[in-house]
Formats: sequence, structure tokens, C-alpha cells
Amino acid sequence: SRSGGDGHHPIYESCEPCLELVTAKFQAFIKQRNDDQTVFFHAVLRLGFFFMGLGLLFWVFGVILQIGLVAVLAWFSVALGIIVISTCPNEKLDVEHFLQAHPCIRVVVCILVALGAFTHIRKPPHLHVFYCLSYAAAAFRFKTQSSQCPLITTLLALGHGLLLLSHAGLDLFRALGMSSENQDCAMSVWLFWLRTVFYLAGFTTIVFLIWNRPSGNDASSAAQTQMFYTTLYVSLTLAGMGGFAEAAFAYIGGHCVLLEKVLQGVALGTPGSVVLIYGR
Repeated sequence: SRSGGDGHHPIYESCEPCLELVTAKFQAFIKQRNDDQTVFFHAVLRLGFFFMGLGLLFWVFGVILQIGLVAVLAWFSVALGIIVISTCPNEKLDVEHFLQAHPCIRVVVCILVALGAFTHIRKPPHLHVFYCLSYAAAAFRFKTQSSQCPLITTLLALGHGLLLLSHAGLDLFRALGMSSENQDCAMSVWLFWLRTVFYLAGFTTIVFLIWNRPSGNDASSAAQTQMFYTTLYVSLTLAGMGGFAEAAFAYIGGHCVLLEKVLQGVALGTPGSVVLIYGR
């Protein structure tokens, strides 16, 4: 058999342009498919954030007007939005990139959350101010090349933890300010202490997840997205458990169980439960 001066077979040399063409077309096909998937997943995220934004808008009105059922309906809308965005696989979608590419959606959702938190700032020990500031920072955190500036998803994950810390501080302040001499007060004190414990446990878990997130060369969009979702599920599930605990203690104490608290627990616990049962 003959070979060229460089050691390549003549047949290989004649096929090399064809192989390069096939490789280029295959790479273009893969890129086009990934681009199409990204467009589809972004459309799914926009729908999910629409339901979340709508729910948050009703939540703000419910908190301001002190109408419990409006707030409950709002949380069901938020839960639906979270379930919708949870259908996108982590390895196929970079939430950080989506939030950077859609600043209007990010600003509206974050500001609505911050407004809802702002209504609780007047309640001692006023920890909701940090929760409010974390979402405000995420809303106005625009693209920068600085590695010192935290990512939007990191700020939101921190907000999820600060939500639990705010609730823990509120319940702890209530527990310390109540007398346990009469039975009704004693039940309330036990409720507040119980919720304080698992809110603080949730806050510690979220801080641990943020602290141990991949960074530098080890960072990946999938890992960052997974951290964002996990902290979201933890905060909402524990907040929902707080509603269930309040309803349970009311029942044990012989008081009327507030349907609002039961529905709140169901709504907030739904996203995490759906993901746990069916997966992402």
C-alpha cells in the first residue's frame, strides 16, 4: 500500500475534508439543539416567574390589607410558579444567566418580596430588614466582571436563609415576652420555641449550603442552580411547617384551628413535596 510523504494514507487524505465537514455539521446541530432547548426552558421560566410575581403581588396586598385568604391564594400561586420552574433540569439551564438576561423579571419579583418583608420590619427584633435588603441587593445586582461581587442566585439563597432567621427572631422575641403561667400562654410559648428551633436549623442548613457551594474553577452553573433551588425548598417547607405547627397547637389547646394556617402550610410545602416525590 502507498502512503504520502507525511505517513498518511491517500484514502485518508481524500476523506479528511469530508470528515471535517461532517464534524462541523454535527457540532452545529448540537449547538442549535442546545440553543432551542435554552429558548424553551427560558419560556418555561418566564411562565413560572409570572405565577410567582402574581402570587407575590397578591401576597403584598394580603399582608397590607390583613386579609388572610388573599395571602393563602397568593402562596398557592407562588407554589405553582416554583413547581413550573422546577421542571427545568439543572444541567440544561443556568438560572443565574436567566436572571441576568431578564432584569425586568428579576427586579419585579425581588422588589415584591422586599415589599412584603418591609411590612414586617416594624415587628421586633426587626430582623426582616436583612431579608428585605438581600432581595433588594439581588434586584439591583447587575452584570459585573468583579469576582468579589456575589452572584444573584447566591444573594437569593441568602435571602431564603434570612427569611427563616427573621421568623426565628420573631418567634423567639414572642416566647421571651410571654408568661407561661396560664395554659393558653404556655402552649403559645412552646409553639414559639419549637418553631424557633427548626427555623434556626433551616437557617444553619442554608448557610452551610451557601458556604460549601463550588467556587472558582470548580464552580458550575448546574451546581449554583441546584444550591438556589435547594435553599428555596428548605425555606418554604419549614415556613409551611410553621403554619402546620400553629394549627396543631391550636387544636391541642382546644381552640379553633385556623384554616388559613393549614392552607398556608399546604401551599408552602407543596413545591418541596412534589420535587421529593417526582424529582426534577
